[in-house]
Amino acid sequence: NLSEGFQTKTETQIPKIIIQTWKNKDISRFKPLPDTVKKYNSDYEYKFFTDEDIETFLKQNYPDYFKIYNQLPIKIMKIDFFRYVAIYHYGGFYIDLDVECYKSFNPLLNHSAVFPIENELLKDVCIRDKKLGRYKNHDCDKYKVDVGQYIFGACPKHPFMKILADNIVNNINNINQEYQRLISNKKSTKYFVDYTTGPDYVSHEYYQYLKKPNYKLKPIELLHAGYRENGKYEWFSFGDYAKHKLFGTWKY
Repeated sequence: NLSEGFQTKTETQIPKIIIQTWKNKDISRFKPLPDTVKKYNSDYEYKFFTDEDIETFLKQNYPDYFKIYNQLPIKIMKIDFFRYVAIYHYGGFYIDLDVECYKSFNPLLNHSAVFPIENELLKDVCIRDKKLGRYKNHDCDKYKVDVGQYIFGACPKHPFMKILADNIVNNINNINQEYQRLISNKKSTKYFVDYTTGPDYVSHEYYQYLKKPNYKLKPIELLHAGYRENGKYEWFSFGDYAKHKLFGTWKY
């Protein structure tokens, strides 16, 4: 099990670590985006995990989680699960390979955790999309924003990372049963990943976390999308630090 505990201010700060993953070491299709991450954060420790590296990490550090990892039915769900465990373990920033960086993350290090606002969630849109199968667990009266997880940072052992990992563990049977039900009924799995391990899942857990005592001790900073030259918010942005380019490689 993951353990909690914070004693000093240093332990509540995000360390200078960057974590990225891909199935193998050939990331040529993403160039030059990972280079921008390194360029603006050259003094950060850079950790790159292939699929094989991920399995080795989980086997060595979290064998019980490795069992859950193997039970997740879709590859991107495994990667979602890993990113939460890895940031819990090391702290630092997880960054998808299709993210372009514009400046150093140093001003963010004093937060205990930081996530991007993926977009504003209008009530009528939430209700409409819920009927289509998205936002399955959302309270459309209370959820005002979607929280992204294509990039995020946290201090080691942050309780929200523990929640994200453990609730996937606790729900693994339901996840697999629902997946089999969708497949057997030839239903779309379009939003299945989103609300089981992806951004809709993170958004739901964020709103639940706001109610917990831990939130006041270890708050989560949400970065609004940065303004661009046209004077409008550019969604899928990590403030004005980085932008998600939406390659969508997880879909294939």
